[in-house]
Amino acid sequence: MSEVLFGTVPAFLAILLGGALRYRQFVAAGAWAELQKLNYYLFLPAMFVSGLAGGVYTGAPLLSIIVGVAVVLGAGSAAIWFWKSQVPRAADLGPQLLEGAIRANVPYGMAVSFAFGGSAGLELFLVAAAVYLPTVVIAGGLYSQLSGRQDRDPDTAQEYALATAFRLLARNPIAIGIVLGVGLNVLNLPIPTGLGRVVHVAGFAAMPIGLLATGAALNIAGAQNALDAARVAVIATLALKLLVLPAGAGLMVLIFGLSGPAAVAVVLISALPCLVPRFTVVAEPTQGILPGIATLATLLSAVTIPVALWLFS
Repeated sequence: MSEVLFGTVPAFLAILLGGALRYRQFVAAGAWAELQKLNYYLFLPAMFVSGLAGGVYTGAPLLSIIVGVAVVLGAGSAAIWFWKSQVPRAADLGPQLLEGAIRANVPYGMAVSFAFGGSAGLELFLVAAAVYLPTVVIAGGLYSQLSGRQDRDPDTAQEYALATAFRLLARNPIAIGIVLGVGLNVLNLPIPTGLGRVVHVAGFAAMPIGLLATGAALNIAGAQNALDAARVAVIATLALKLLVLPAGAGLMVLIFGLSGPAAVAVVLISALPCLVPRFTVVAEPTQGILPGIATLATLLSAVTIPVALWLFS
């Protein structure tokens, strides 16, 4: 357990530091949004290009990681859809519950996986994250598409939601970085030395900026408002996100016989708390209960992530 804490506590402390900086107004409030924008458009894509292009995956159980992540996130999406169809109140909150249940704070996971397994651990986590991104975007589009058909309301404007999701994915800078990184690796094309170093350094900036911005986005009042507005739905979503999905990932680890950094990658991408995304197919990121869910999930992850990694990986 000490090794698990060594890998997770520093990342969480960085998140708390971001919260403290925001509370003390050490950084101007408007600067955090610009840092998140920079991370989204530059540093995270650079991390995926550098990490995936330079990754050595010989003998790595890539197919098991891909299938395991897709199955767990797909099952989580299906659980939210089933709940929506059974509980009238959940139907109104369904898009935000879906975001809260299957979204993951990727920079948080990068920091933890790097602390655990160094570059090799980070490279396998990037594979899991590369599966995660299209899975959640398509799941969101499919959810909206099916919701529009079920509601049969022409004002819902969800008829082409799945097509919209694919268009958003095609324009997503992180997805573009994933495609470039995978392509360079498959074709065995090295990034030119000077450019490669710049991309590598830029990519590693994604971790501290992402962690600090996560802390700055913590919203205690939003968490209380979310509990007041929909306590049962919020608690159920947190349980699914922080307990059920990691347990499902542990089952995938057992089925596929994964161990070491590969097991950490599958469990971690499933156990990470949600965040409030800048762009989303199914919900307005700054409205409703989603910021509260993200805050509660992040704070609780200080306990749930170490336990999940200890138990399942």
